[in-house]
Amino acid sequence: MSRTILIRRVKLRNILSHEVSEIEFQTGLTAIVGPNGAGKSTIVDAIVYALFARGTRTVIRGKSKRDIIRRGATEGEIEVDIDIGGQTYRVRRVISTLRAEDAQLYQLDRDGRKVKLVATGVDNVVEHILRLFGVPSPETIRYTIISRQDELTKLLDLRPAERKDLILKLLGLHDLEKAREVLRPYLRKYLQEAAKLEVIRTEIDRRKRRLDAIDRELNRIEQELRELEERKKNLEAELERLKLLHKLLFEYANIRELEKKARELTEIENELRKLEEAIKYAAGIRSIDPSSLLTQLQELNQIKRALEKLNEKRTQILEDIRRVVERVSKLCTIAKLDENVEDVEKIVEMLRSELENLRAKKHRIEAETRMALEASKIIQESASCPVCGRPLDTELKRKLEKELEMKIVNGGNELRNINRIEQELEKALNELKTLERLRIDVDSKIELYRQQIEQLASQLRPRIAEANRLCEQVSKISIFAQCFDDERGCLAGLKCVHQQLESVEGRIAVLQERRRALYSELMYKNVDEVLKEAELLRSRLRALGVDPESVTYSMIEEKIHHVNASLIDVERTVSSLAQKRVDLLQQKSEIEKELKELEIEYKDLEKSSRIAKALEYLTETVLGRDGILAKQLTSLARELIERYANMVLKGMGLDLRISISTDFDISVWSPLGEIDIRNVSGGEKTAIATALRMALAYAILGRMPGFFILDEPTAHLDAERRRTLFDLIKRISEKLPQVIVVTHDIEVIDIADNVLEVYKEGARSIVRYVHKQQ
Repeated sequence: MSRTILIRRVKLRNILSHEVSEIEFQTGLTAIVGPNGAGKSTIVDAIVYALFARGTRTVIRGKSKRDIIRRGATEGEIEVDIDIGGQTYRVRRVISTLRAEDAQLYQLDRDGRKVKLVATGVDNVVEHILRLFGVPSPETIRYTIISRQDELTKLLDLRPAERKDLILKLLGLHDLEKAREVLRPYLRKYLQEAAKLEVIRTEIDRRKRRLDAIDRELNRIEQELRELEERKKNLEAELERLKLLHKLLFEYANIRELEKKARELTEIENELRKLEEAIKYAAGIRSIDPSSLLTQLQELNQIKRALEKLNEKRTQILEDIRRVVERVSKLCTIAKLDENVEDVEKIVEMLRSELENLRAKKHRIEAETRMALEASKIIQESASCPVCGRPLDTELKRKLEKELEMKIVNGGNELRNINRIEQELEKALNELKTLERLRIDVDSKIELYRQQIEQLASQLRPRIAEANRLCEQVSKISIFAQCFDDERGCLAGLKCVHQQLESVEGRIAVLQERRRALYSELMYKNVDEVLKEAELLRSRLRALGVDPESVTYSMIEEKIHHVNASLIDVERTVSSLAQKRVDLLQQKSEIEKELKELEIEYKDLEKSSRIAKALEYLTETVLGRDGILAKQLTSLARELIERYANMVLKGMGLDLRISISTDFDISVWSPLGEIDIRNVSGGEKTAIATALRMALAYAILGRMPGFFILDEPTAHLDAERRRTLFDLIKRISEKLPQVIVVTHDIEVIDIADNVLEVYKEGARSIVRYVHKQQ
């Protein structure tokens, strides 16, 4: 009985960008085409996921389960119908964000109805599918009959050792490892006879290692004791330095407070001189009140801003009119309008005239279409020509009906286009009328605001001139300079000066009171002498490597405490190490005595079990993935894959052959000799990779595969290599019942038997069947 496997149907619900998509697959070459990102590869990913994904792992391009489900949905579903030897099965896979993933496998009758639940649960369904396919693992499918994005040549791109390990795993030769594991308990049984010898050898080695460790530890202790003595000397020197710092910082802390008061007193004296001078120069400012001027200026600026907005609005209205005119100019035969779009009445009149012409044309086409419909009915019902009366044969009647049908279709298309243009023109007329009313209203407001601005400006000019003179005079006083920055303006600056004058007078009184208090706190000492004494202490502290501004008296106390503690720890450690040295010397003597006794016993236990050696040879040399038997089976598999791959290449019409070394390194041969695999063309590399996949499938399945899927096989290929690859794919489709190609290259349509187009409507993928013209 044939075991050919075919993909019959795939249904996606809420999977990535597919809301609801159902695809029926036929035999032959099926091309799934569409732009990048349309959702083509999702169809292949969904097939692989539904049939072979286990547990919590996903195979849809690294996405999590939540990302697989369409945005806004909580559950996604995949259905795949497969035909295996004439029997149809359906795999249903449900992915949810609210509950665990589930799967079912059904057997269907010829009408597609479920007749039997074969398996349920993700792991059970995948295991049953693998048995039906006759493969050991999902990896077998990945490297044979389904090539996903960027994976077609993956088998070629592996290093030979990786390729060998992968092929052996796919062929199931790793079962020899299981056989070796079966013999291991027997090996352990016989090794127990020699276990005592190994135990003694281990004990001897352990004691020797222990003696070496003790010697190393004794050397380390001696070195550490020397280092501790040096550290102790350094700590004692550091302690003396810290005590001196402690004394100096105590003195500095006392003088630092007096220094702060002396510096503050100096700053107060300087500030008082500046404030008193500023009040003297700004006395004349009190004669002017800037508030009323500021209010009128604000009113003037408000009107100007309003005028600017109206001018912007008028410009926008004219721009809107221009856009409407440009839009309708593309829809009708009106000559290009003048650049002056303010003559809206002229534009409206031209549009009305165009509408009348368009409606007249519409009535004429409607009449012609009705006449064509009536003529078509007459010809269908009559056996003779309604004009000349001669008999109508079948060919002439069909020709007349076709001509009338084309005329009706063209008339309908033209009427729809006229209706669309008519609606656009009517819409444009309404927009132009509305915009013209807005422009007239804006123009009247602009004129009113201009009159108001001129009236206010004439009143303010002389008053502003006087204010500017005062601003220029007072802005030269440094204390008031901040009132006259570029953003504030002259009048606001004068107002600021009014407010600051009161503040300055209050500040003078406060500073005078603080000056008297500071003189008292300094006990009337000379300020310069206090500053000189503080600087001398700072210099001494810096000479000792300390910044007096960042190190405090309490910090030095903490360091003294820390150094004392470290000194005590060092002395304690020296005592502990000395005792540890005595203990280690005693341990060394005891271990040397035990070692002599074990060496005497070891001489009596040098026999070992011959049976254990024989079993060890069998498990380590004959069996296992690297054993003699595995090597022989590997050689047979390599020869089978090489022979069948060359048969496939020959069947494709390619004058190439490959050879596979014992290390699974691949060489390529042409009539001109050997070619480095890295130097073959992209199309040739794809052909070799395809042949290897089919040969590996044959070696595993024992037959030709029923279907072959290629996802974006032309990625990174130029136009010439794409054509070569498509020729290759066509030849493959002539050898296999079903070939499915996913690509964004539309050239594949020319060679495909069936074409599916995938495209986006918004965020949703749509799949449609493309009927090829014969």
